[in-house]
Amino acid sequence: MSKLLASILVCALMMSISNEIFAEEITVVGIIEVDAEGTIIKAADGNYKIAGKDLTAMAGKNVAVTGTVTEDTGIKTITVTSVQDAQ
Repeated sequence: MSKLLASILVCALMMSISNEIFAEEITVVGIIEVDAEGTIIKAADGNYKIAGKDLTAMAGKNVAVTGTVTEDTGIKTITVTSVQDAQ
């Protein structure tokens, strides 16, 4: 029984690591907003918390951010690798 449990735990760990390793970069376009909870980008498909770069100086601007997205309990976070002004 303990070998089965250990095998299940190892498989779960490998799956979570592989999601991070093989995460694909995407580009999200939207307006940067800053509030007490942090910085977000309001996009057509929902809001994303910003991680990886400080974009507070871009509040109110329409931007295109590129990065990897994770989701935890319904909250999407994009770890930004690049940002550009969007038209």
